Amino acid sequence: MKFGRRISLPAGILLAPVLVAGVAAVWLAWMGDAVAHGGATGVVKQRMDAMGEIKAAMKALKATLPDAAESADARQKAVLAAELIRDRAGTHMTDLFPEGSLKKPSEATPAVWQDWTAFQAYAGELRAVAGALAIAVGGDGSQAAGGPADLRGLSPMELLGRTAETCKSCHKDFRER
Repeated sequence: MKFGRRISLPAGILLAPVLVAGVAAVWLAWMGDAVAHGGATGVVKQRMDAMGEIKAAMKALKATLPDAAESADARQKAVLAAELIRDRAGTHMTDLFPEGSLKKPSEATPAVWQDWTAFQAYAGELRAVAGALAIAVGGDGSQAAGGPADLRGLSPMELLGRTAETCKSCHKDFRER
């Protein structure tokens, strides 16, 4: 075995641009999370991450829910997305808003703490609606069987609409525009 042997590359391949591109890709992947949240840290980053997960779950629901009645795979994906929203809502959500956590790049407004009861109500409603949605999709897919009385009998698509409306209303009242 000889050491120090040179590696020859096929004609036209330059090693330096390949290395630069590789290093750049690794750096961008590493920095992407910090850049995406404007350098957020601590609880602000945690809640921005949680909101990002909820947003991704809403997109997954919109994509899978129409096929959930006929497709076990779509139904499973929809249930998991609804459960993720449920699990990120309620007290899990409100715990990510300790008083005084307004530092940028937070998009929360002081109204969160000025009307804490209303904010808690939105977080609780989101948990209830997403939970009812998970039940409705996981069952026969026709309607919610559990949860608050005003959610019983709603179709999965109606529950998805209620979920989206809850997010929209909370953002209207408590998020910077």
